[in-house]
Amino acid sequence: MEDKIQKDLMDHKKVSIIIPVYNSARFLEPSLKSLQIQTYENIEIIIGYRESADDSLKIIKKFCSSDDRFKLILQKGKGISNALNACLMNTDTKYVARMDADDIAVQSRIEQLHNYISTHDLDVVGSNYELMDDEGNFMRTVDTPTNPGSLHLLLSLCPCFAHPSIMFDFQKMKSLDILYNEDPDVLAEDYDLLVRFYKEGFKFGSVNQSLLKYRVLTDSLTRKNECKVTRHAAKISSEFIKSNCTYLKQFLNRRPDKYNRTELSNCYRLLFRMLFRHRIVSGYKLFRITNYNEILKSLLTELNILRKMI
Repeated sequence: MEDKIQKDLMDHKKVSIIIPVYNSARFLEPSLKSLQIQTYENIEIIIGYRESADDSLKIIKKFCSSDDRFKLILQKGKGISNALNACLMNTDTKYVARMDADDIAVQSRIEQLHNYISTHDLDVVGSNYELMDDEGNFMRTVDTPTNPGSLHLLLSLCPCFAHPSIMFDFQKMKSLDILYNEDPDVLAEDYDLLVRFYKEGFKFGSVNQSLLKYRVLTDSLTRKNECKVTRHAAKISSEFIKSNCTYLKQFLNRRPDKYNRTELSNCYRLLFRMLFRHRIVSGYKLFRITNYNEILKSLLTELNILRKMI
């Protein structure tokens, strides 16, 4: 009886990590190795594999044969959302973490995310992350907001987390019949999912530490479809702003000295979107203490997004 209770407790604390793999052999081994050596050992790594032209399958099978925490799922459909849903259909843990096949997890990543989401009564958490190039060279660190309001503000503009950095409450997700959207027109599947989380009242938070090395590939699928992805993300942003206009106006009507530099920049970006795309005039208090550098920076960011959509 005690053994069963102990097993049930272990299963409750188990974390699943889901990874889509397609022609990923170049970076796959160090990525999987970074999960194998996690300080939080009560994990399962579920790999959604789509038939590839490289050695991805060979690498996956090597890890599966040497470590029973690795599980191979053969993807029957196409697309990243299909692969991720196939992984989710093969787990029943409370918490699920995301990872891409070319990224590297800091050794304590799962432990820190699990501790944070469970002790802060949250439903989805992310973290800061480091950008690296094709060769693994450090580019810069990206800080993610930690408080819910700042995360919601950022969500009105773009995904508020780097998707491979997140951990979420899968049991809550499942109870609401939420899965990744497999509609071929949904190209920003990460943004789409986070907005649906928000609509269902998921509580957001983030660990103020860099727990992931995020690889920026020059030939990634997102880069190849950058124009289409940017357009779809802009559509999601527009719908989010329309649906949450009253709430978002609260951010624009606070004094700018109440915000840190990143929050202020995001406020100006939201202001431009509400003004130029929705003809909604707000944000008077933002200009009472004018920060021309942040205004110019935010305007250039928005213009660059528009350029990518053309």
